[in-house]
Parts: sequence; structure tokens; C-alpha cells
Amino acid sequence: MKLYHIADLHFGKIIYGKSLLEEQTYWMEQFIQLCHKEKPDGVMIAGDVYDRTQPGKEAVQLLDEMITRLHQLHVPVLMIAGNHDSGQRLAFGSSILSSSDIHITGTLQNATIPHVTYHDAYGPVTFWMLPYIYPEQTAYLLQDDSIRTYQQAMEALISTQHIHTDERNVLIAHQNVVVDGNEIQRGGSESMVGGVGQIEHTVFAPFDYVALGHIHSSYPAGADTIRYAGTPLCYHFDELRQKDKGLLEVVLKEKGNISIRKTVIPPLHPMVALCDTKKNILDCLQNSPIRNSLVSITLTDQQVDASLYSLVRSILNDHGSLLLEMKSDYHRFDGQANTTQMDSLHTESVQELFCDLYMELSGGVPPEKEETAFMEKASQMLQEYDIQEDGLQAAVDALVAWVHQEEEQ
Repeated sequence: MKLYHIADLHFGKIIYGKSLLEEQTYWMEQFIQLCHKEKPDGVMIAGDVYDRTQPGKEAVQLLDEMITRLHQLHVPVLMIAGNHDSGQRLAFGSSILSSSDIHITGTLQNATIPHVTYHDAYGPVTFWMLPYIYPEQTAYLLQDDSIRTYQQAMEALISTQHIHTDERNVLIAHQNVVVDGNEIQRGGSESMVGGVGQIEHTVFAPFDYVALGHIHSSYPAGADTIRYAGTPLCYHFDELRQKDKGLLEVVLKEKGNISIRKTVIPPLHPMVALCDTKKNILDCLQNSPIRNSLVSITLTDQQVDASLYSLVRSILNDHGSLLLEMKSDYHRFDGQANTTQMDSLHTESVQELFCDLYMELSGGVPPEKEETAFMEKASQMLQEYDIQEDGLQAAVDALVAWVHQEEEQ
């Protein structure tokens, strides 16, 4: 039985203000073509199908097209909800869809993990579909107030299932699985991890294969048969440090005989991150153009200004690339011993501080002239007040009154 294990699709994802639907649609098309060519016996989707609990219509349409086309290829789908999904929304119509070999588990309705059994030349394979669980929810379902941790919840839930361990069993789950308390390397776009919800991999001993979602890196968690598929695309520049994104092909033969390999689907627009001096970055962009990519730039020798940002963006645009982020890790006072962050705040002008804050919040985009002019006017007004004597509130009231006056004009 040949299975594809994917997870953390995050359909509808937006990074640095850019929707990734075009990237995700391209990936989905390549995935469907792969299924058409290789004819897997099933696709396991291990949670975080959407990026938000209330996904946009384009994200819903994308999932609908993907599932419809898999059904047209006669490929069964086994899908669970992750912590980013609304289980109720994801599972809408699941009772009807199950008759078409599309099995969706959004939430647990009772203490029994939903499961479905298929057969091949080696006998039955039972797929257990466990959406993201919380200790409180599990304690309620099992009527056991002693359940306080994710570890206890998973142990108690699995122990109550009637699992025929002499046959092959596959679990599809979405949790933070650790090895001796140590977490797998994560990417910058993940949430609800970092110590939250840890579950030791040993709890999954009854299963022949565990198809995991939640961690964005593709990695075995304590055993080769307990696997994270990772995301299909990079969803943060931090994730460039992870191994190539792809999907896992899992081949089940007789019990105990499992082979696993990764298949990489190249992205439509790869992510590229550069960190260097202004001169080196400009030399790189002009002499070795970055084509058709999503780009992050970090300056090491100066702050970002509007003219440099426009120049870099223009160079990248000429080669079909998009600048998503431009920032600086340069600090003006690094050479001064024992200089505190507060000293820096007093040294920098209000305009400089505003520009730094604006670019931090905007992903490296400098403020426009109108926004800079507004900040300069605000700075001038604040200088007329002695914050210690008149109080901050008086300065703020004067600034608000001026803003209202500008709006009326």
C-alpha cells in the first residue's frame, strides 16, 4: 500500500503582507500531477489544512479543488484538523464525503478515535484519525479529572482504543511530539509550540506508522516510523534552514516492513535570504541576479533608508523577484562599551526611532514622505511640552487635537 503523507498546508497563508495562494495553487497542481502519475493508494493530510480558523473563500476553494481532483483520480483522502483549523468547519459534510472515500475528522465526538480500514495483498490496514487534542477536552470525553497534561491525555486516549496490534495500524495526528523532552527544530512561522503540549514519542508504540503534523520541518520523531511531513512550502525565512520541503511517500508491506522516502516539489518562487553589507548585497544583486524569488535582505553595516529600499526593490522586480522584507541588524552604538538600550533611545531622534519602529512593524518597508512629515510635526509639538512638568497626557491631547484638525481640513 503506497501512501502520501502531507501536513501543514496552511492554505490562505499570508506572509509580509503577501498572499501565498498563487504559490499554494502551483504546489497543489504539481501534487495532483504527481498523484496522477504515481497513483498512490491514499493521501494522509495531518492537520493545519487552513492557516486560520475562518479561512477566506479562495483558501476553501483551493482545498475543494484539491479534494475533488483526488476523488476523480480515485485516491482516498484521510484528513484531520490541526490547531489552526476550525474542526467543525473542516468536517462540514464529512458524513456524506466518507461515502466517496474522503474521510475527515475535525473534532472528537466521543472517546473513540475515528478510524477506517482498507485492505491490500498483506491484509487490513486501519487508519486512526486523531485531530489536535487538548487535555481538558480529553478529560471531559473520558470522564477523568486526573488528566491535566497533553501526555496524560494522549496516553489515556490511546489506551482506551481497541487496537489489533497483530495487524497494521496507522495514526494520523497533529501534536508537539518530543524525544526525551527535546523538541524538533522549528521554523519562525509556527505557533503553539515551544514547550506547549509536549508528548513523548513512546506513547505511539501500538502504531506501525504515525503521520504527524504541527512541526514545519520534515523529521523523524524518535523513530523512523514516527514522522513529521513538514510544510509543502517555506512559510518563513527562518524555515530556509530546514531540509528541502516535500511530501513523504510511505509504502506498507507486511507488518514491520515499511519504506519511507521524501519527494520534493520545487516551489513556484523560492525564498532567498541575503545578509551582508550594503556594497556586497548590491554587487550580488547586480552581478548575480536573483530571479523569480521571494527575497529577504538584512543589512549589516547601516540602517535601511527609503532610497536604498526603492533601489533594491527595483533591481529585484526587474528580474521577476519580490522583496518581502528589508531590515538591518546594524546598531549605531555597538562599539561603545556598557551602552544600554535606553542610552540609545536618548541619543536617537524621535524621527529615527519612529523610522526604526515603523520598519520593524512593516517588515522592512520605510515610511512614506507623508508619514515621515507627520512624525516630524508630532515631534515638534511634543518638544513644546515638558513631559515631567506638564505630563504626558497634555502632550498626547494636543497631538490628538491637531490630528482631528488636519482630518477636518
